[in-house]
Amino acid sequence: VLSGCVKTLQGPARDDPEARVKFLGMMESHADRMTRLIEDLLSLSRIELNENSAPSNRVDLPAILSNVATALELPAAARGIDIAIEPGLGVRDVTGDEGELGQLFHNLVDNAIKYSREGALVRIVMRQGAGPAPEPIPAGGPFVEVSVIDEGPGIPAEHIPRLTERFYRVDTA
Repeated sequence: VLSGCVKTLQGPARDDPEARVKFLGMMESHADRMTRLIEDLLSLSRIELNENSAPSNRVDLPAILSNVATALELPAAARGIDIAIEPGLGVRDVTGDEGELGQLFHNLVDNAIKYSREGALVRIVMRQGAGPAPEPIPAGGPFVEVSVIDEGPGIPAEHIPRLTERFYRVDTA
């Protein structure tokens, strides 16, 4: 697309101001898309590079969730969706990577907004873990559970085991 636009601007549309605006807009849109794809690939590369090293930083989980909710206010408002963060009963700092946790919750809340019905409520709920800790937390170790609860149709059961596969997409229909 970019090459085609450049050739058109160098040739037939060289002296056409309307065509210039149109083709420059197309070029900007596709350049932005390529930038997002490259950023996603770099992010995957960073994750794979660090996949065997556990994070050691303490991060403020409620602050991360608040930042995510703030960042997604406009797309939520466009669909009449409210985002509510329910208090975490004393949950504050957790061990993790701030950027990765931010991206994780951003993706979950963004999907909740996209796939909920208009006028719905998206809830973010934090709580101290109860019962046996999930892997790889040592038995009896403390943990925090965060749930993003929406009013969408849900994901068909047959797709759930594959959701963490790289580039896997559920049919949007």
